[in-house]
Amino acid sequence: MYIHLHFIYDIIIVYCVSAKSDFIGSGRKRPELFELTDNEVAEFRLTIPEVEFDDLKEQSK
Repeated sequence: MYIHLHFIYDIIIVYCVSAKSDFIGSGRKRPELFELTDNEVAEFRLTIPEVEFDDLKEQSK
C-alpha cells in the first residue's frame, strides 16, 4: 500500500511540475517573442574595479 501511495504522489508531483513549466505564458506569444529576438545578440556590460579585474585575471591563469 505504501508503494502504491508513493507512486500516486510521484505522479501528482510530475503532473504539477509539467503543468507549471509553461514557457513564457501562452503559446501564441511564444513565436512572436522568437521573431523579435531572432537576429538580436544580447550585450552585457560589466563594470568592476581595476584591482578586482587584475585579481580575476591572475586567478584564471
